[in-house]
Amino acid sequence: MKHIVAGISLATASLVMVLPSYAEVPVVDSTPYGRSGGQAAPARGYQGGSGAALFVQLEELQQEVLSLRGLVEQQAYLIKRMQQEQKDRYIDLDRRISDLAASGGSVSGSKNTGVQQPVDASATSDKEKDEYNSAFQLIRQKRFDDALTALKAFVQTYPSGAYTDNAYYWQGEVYLAQNQLEPAKDAFTQVINKFPQSSKLPGAIYKLGRVYFQLGDKKQAKHYLEKVTKEFPDAAAANLAAAFLKQVN
Repeated sequence: MKHIVAGISLATASLVMVLPSYAEVPVVDSTPYGRSGGQAAPARGYQGGSGAALFVQLEELQQEVLSLRGLVEQQAYLIKRMQQEQKDRYIDLDRRISDLAASGGSVSGSKNTGVQQPVDASATSDKEKDEYNSAFQLIRQKRFDDALTALKAFVQTYPSGAYTDNAYYWQGEVYLAQNQLEPAKDAFTQVINKFPQSSKLPGAIYKLGRVYFQLGDKKQAKHYLEKVTKEFPDAAAANLAAAFLKQVN
């Protein structure tokens, strides 16, 4: 009997020593997923699919951000280029005004030579001359809206005057400097259609070619630029047209 009791005590002591080690082992539910008896844990395949979908979405968002950034940079470049072109037009207009002022402040509607010439005072009334010079002074002062109003009134009052071709031409220059392409096109066209002997004709044709280029009509732009180089090879506008043609082609 003593031997039996001693054996039981020894077994009990061994069991007590072993139990703590079993308590540290996590319990694993052996119930297969999908059967009753508890909520099934999510499958590994489902977790992987969700991560892949999120990765794809992130990739798409990155592509959209890059695309939008490219558009912003392109728009910034176009705006900068337009600002520079408008600045160049103002500089060109200032230069032309200065050249005209140095030559006497007015040009003639006489024979087409491409060179600005003084108007014979006897060919026109003092009132017409004064009104034209007043309108031109507004351009020199960069009061462009007032200048356009005065030039329009002038061509209505003197539709066939000695300065009317110049009035139309300067309307076109001012409109072009303000990037108003359609009115500029109309003004330069008036010079071409109504004053075929005007000294402003080569310049008007050249400017019309540039207007069409800015409007996106390269065919018409090329037509007018080539027209200047062929019909008025000695005019200053012909050299400008030849240089600009390289940009059009």
